Amino acid sequence: MLTSILCLLSYAERPTNLSANFIGEKMWNTEKMVPYNGSVSLEIKDSLAYLKYDSTERVDTFYYDSPYNDGYRYVRQLSHGLWESMDISKDNLKLQVGEPKEVNYFYKLESINSYTICPECHGIGEVLCPRCQGTGHVTPKKNGSPEESVGICPFCHGSRFITHSPCIRCKGIGRVDVKKQKNH
Repeated sequence: MLTSILCLLSYAERPTNLSANFIGEKMWNTEKMVPYNGSVSLEIKDSLAYLKYDSTERVDTFYYDSPYNDGYRYVRQLSHGLWESMDISKDNLKLQVGEPKEVNYFYKLESINSYTICPECHGIGEVLCPRCQGTGHVTPKKNGSPEESVGICPFCHGSRFITHSPCIRCKGIGRVDVKKQKNH
């Protein structure tokens, strides 16, 4: 199951809505490879990638550049004309800072955070009307209220939802988070 989620990064089309966590594995500085234990969170929205460093509140914004090896390359321009690149593949992230091979950070995938539409409110974020089951309509009644006589639910007034009542399961967001752990 997780393999199919990880394949999101290996499709011909790059991901445009993804959230993942990576754990530091090693770092190359201009002289040698050394262990590295930092961690980062990655969020991709359309053509932008936001990299948050868990040890600080710093967030760097990268722009989609091109396909790269088995994944995708994102870049951002630093001061003095230097560029920083981030290469994302199926289960790795490589961050290159400064001139080529000056400093490279290597991360391995820890988890992918995905979202699914809330099954309770069907993505609306509000509680469905219990009287009409969220349809906004009831069977017309001859001796009912003016709304009921034409088939409009008298409880939600045809809106399908209970006003000002956010869904308890998703807290009014309309989606629920599903965190998938990578098998180590």
